[in-house]
Amino acid sequence: MIAVDLEDLTKYESVLSDPSQPIADRVDSLFCIKAFKEPEAVDSLVRSFHKEPKSELLKHEICYCLGQMNKSEEHVKRIQQFLEHVVDEKSGYPEIVVHEAVEALGNLSQDQ
Repeated sequence: MIAVDLEDLTKYESVLSDPSQPIADRVDSLFCIKAFKEPEAVDSLVRSFHKEPKSELLKHEICYCLGQMNKSEEHVKRIQQFLEHVVDEKSGYPEIVVHEAVEALGNLSQDQ
C-alpha cells in the first residue's frame, strides 16, 4: 500500500464514479484507489459501488479490490460490513457481483 494525498483519492473517485468516462480510465482509477492505505479509500470504493448505474462488471471489480485491500482491523471491519450487505439475499445484486463479494469475504478471513 502507498500513502497518497487524499486529494488524489477524490480525483480517482470522481473518474471511477463517472459513467461518461472511458471504462479503461475508470478501471485504472479503481486500482489506484485500491493502493491507498487510508481507510477513506474503502469508503470511496463503497460510494462508487452505490453510484454505479449499470456496470455489473465494475461492481464486481470493486468487490474484488475491497477483498485485496489493506487488512488492518479498521479496513476489515468496514469492508466486511459492506460485503455482507452485498451478499445478503435481499440485496438483489446480480450473481456475478454477489459471487465476487463472497470471494472477497473469504480473502479477508483467510488473511487474518
